Amino acid sequence: MTATFPITDGQRTRWQRQAAATLGEILESNRDLPTIAWTVSAVGATLLGRVYDVGRGIDIRAVFEGWRTAIAAHESVKTCMGAGVTHLRVVARTGRVTLILTATVLSDTSRGDQG
Repeated sequence: MTATFPITDGQRTRWQRQAAATLGEILESNRDLPTIAWTVSAVGATLLGRVYDVGRGIDIRAVFEGWRTAIAAHESVKTCMGAGVTHLRVVARTGRVTLILTATVLSDTSRGDQG
C-alpha cells in the first residue's frame, strides 16, 4: 500500500515563489524582447508565456522564436488547425521551474485581410 500525501498551500506558495523569481530573472536577462503575457501556475513551479498581438502589429512568430531562444527551448510543437491558424508550443525547464511558451499564428486570410 502506498501513502498519499496531500499537497499543502505552503508547497503551492513555494512553487509560485520559485516560478515568480525565475520570471524576474528571465525578464531581467531579456530586456530587448517584446513583452508577452506571463501566468504563474497554482500547481507546480510552472510559468506560462503567451505571445499574442492585440493591435500592436507584431510578428507573432518572430516574437515566439525570440522567447523560445531566450528560455532555451529546443523543440517546438506546431499544430496546424486549418483555415490559416497555427498553434505553436514549446516546453523548457530551468532549475525546478517548467516554462511553457505558446502562440497562435493567423495567416492573412484567416484574419480577413484581403490583399
